[in-house]
Amino acid sequence: MINGVINVYKEPGFTSHDVVAKLRGILKQKKIGHMGTLDPNAVGVLPVCLGKATKLFETIKSYIGDYDQIPPMFSAIKIGGEKLYNLARRGEVIERPARHCRIIDITVTKMELPRVDLHVTCSKGTYIRTLCHDIGKDLGVGGCMEKLVRTKVERFSVEDSITLKQIEEFRDNNTLEDYITPVDEMLGNYSKCMVSKGAEKLVYNGNIFTSGNTFLKMNHEDGQIVRVYTSEGEFIGLYKFNSEKQIYKPVKMFL
Repeated sequence: MINGVINVYKEPGFTSHDVVAKLRGILKQKKIGHMGTLDPNAVGVLPVCLGKATKLFETIKSYIGDYDQIPPMFSAIKIGGEKLYNLARRGEVIERPARHCRIIDITVTKMELPRVDLHVTCSKGTYIRTLCHDIGKDLGVGGCMEKLVRTKVERFSVEDSITLKQIEEFRDNNTLEDYITPVDEMLGNYSKCMVSKGAEKLVYNGNIFTSGNTFLKMNHEDGQIVRVYTSEGEFIGLYKFNSEKQIYKPVKMFL
């Protein structure tokens, strides 16, 4: 039986499972598993584990879902009023309570043992350094993080990010505004609600307004959070709708 990882170039028209099935026939062995799923029309790298290497794949994938992890000593979490990294710099190690996080997906993008490159999609508060340590511990070989690149936070991706030097350049040539995302766009997952001209004084002062004060008839559900704008399109803040009283109550103002 062959043990290790083979870097397969997946051609279009094959699912990841198709590739595994083909390899089982070619290599005449059953213990084979792919690392990450590619769309049938996608092409490119698909690392496939053979034999004992499938344990690596199974261990990594076992972390997908809810996960309680112990934060590293070099972190900004406060215990007893002091940040952990300050204690660590003094050579102190204390017990840390586990913190809940969620691993949405893990994909192996490259493997040149003993190094393995992972692409992780996770909830906020997840320590990738701890994840690497825990995976290595489960494998019985140890593990540590050598390099970390944050590729996305919410709608922001590393491809669209700009350096501090670029910010200075854009400031000097008056183009910086092109790279600044307005606050209300950050809240684009909330429905938009525009108040009538007569109700603008109410919202400017952070007061409640009724459904009769909206510019258009809105069909919001009870408890729904909405973005509120003036009749001129100025963003005011977030309001919560009460269907029983037919009122909108301020949650957060952005004036």
